Order: sequence, then C-alpha cells, then structure tokens
Amino acid sequence: MSNKSSFDLDFGFGRKGEQLVDELLTGSRTVEVKRDRKWAKTNNLYIETECFFKKIEDWAPSGLGVTEASYWAFVLEDSTLIVPTETLRYAEKIGSTPILIRTDVGLETEKQLNSFSNRNLKKRTKIYESLLHFASTL
Repeated sequence: MSNKSSFDLDFGFGRKGEQLVDELLTGSRTVEVKRDRKWAKTNNLYIETECFFKKIEDWAPSGLGVTEASYWAFVLEDSTLIVPTETLRYAEKIGSTPILIRTDVGLETEKQLNSFSNRNLKKRTKIYESLLHFASTL
C-alpha cells in the first residue's frame, strides 16, 4: 500500500500530462495537423488511409497509412483534438466501420461513394437514413 496522498498521485499524473503537452508544443513529439472545412456541418472527421493516385492509376497508402507522426491533431474551429497515431491505426486494424448518415452533406458523400474508385470503401460503409436512425442503433 502506498503512503502517497491522493494529491501526490494526482499531481504526478497531471505532471505527466503537462510534460506531454510541452513535448507536443516544443517539437520533441511529431504531430500531423488536419483541418476539415465541413466538420461543423457534418460532425464527422475524415481520416485518409489510402488515395487513388492518377500518376500510377491505382490506390496506394497515404495519410494514416504512411504518416510518421506520433500524434494527429484535428483543428475543430476554436479547439483541437489530439489523438495518438497508434490509436487511430488500431481503430482501423480492428475494422471500425465507416458510417454515413443521409443528410444534405451525406447525400453528396454517398454520390462520391458510388463511384467506381470508391467501391471497396462503400462495401465497408454502414449507411443510415437519418441521424435518428443512427442514434437508435447505439
């Protein structure tokens, strides 16, 4: 049993968080920064793992698939969400299912999903008729 008080334990835990932020801000940790103009309307973040390259006329790893950054930072208007890259890779590895909710923006995205080049992504994507339909599945 430890003789340390709750304050001592909390202080040490908080200090480790401060050190991580300091490392992020001073450059001893690498961060890939992403911004999404449509985030506020869609409430979605897009994380690219592969891209169709016209030069080679084929899909190839990109974004999360090739980054060497330790963290990804998503700038969301006046705040920033910072996630360890390995956490994002794990979500992809376990097969997290992409979702699409048919809103005005979702309908436009669905048109893009219907393109030949996105056929594999569409097969994995769960599509919901509305936000209410999606929420009822949670």
